[in-house]
Amino acid sequence: MKKIISIIALIFIFSSSLASSEESGDICSVFYDLAHSIMTARQNDKTLPETMQILPKIKEEYKDSPFASDEFATLLKVFILEAYKQTVWTDEKLKKSVANNFANDAALACYEELEPTK
Repeated sequence: MKKIISIIALIFIFSSSLASSEESGDICSVFYDLAHSIMTARQNDKTLPETMQILPKIKEEYKDSPFASDEFATLLKVFILEAYKQTVWTDEKLKKSVANNFANDAALACYEELEPTK
């Protein structure tokens, strides 16, 4: 539950900075893709320090966009740390399922924050 609350809070903060940006597109799809990539790295035994190295790379690659913001880096860090708390599975089908579920949780939190149900 703490994980979801943290992610929702960070999505809210980050999405506020994207609201006026033309680059925002479907931000929840971006969160899905990032969360999926992070969990896939985890399931493929990429080390935590290796995965954390994406933070400065993303800031540099997207230096003139909201994706270079400290809020976005914090959100990515939360995704990474939550992924590395999960079990690594040996079965390929389970690995894919875990990555899909992790990404769906991130996207769900985003969609619920940006478009709450009535």
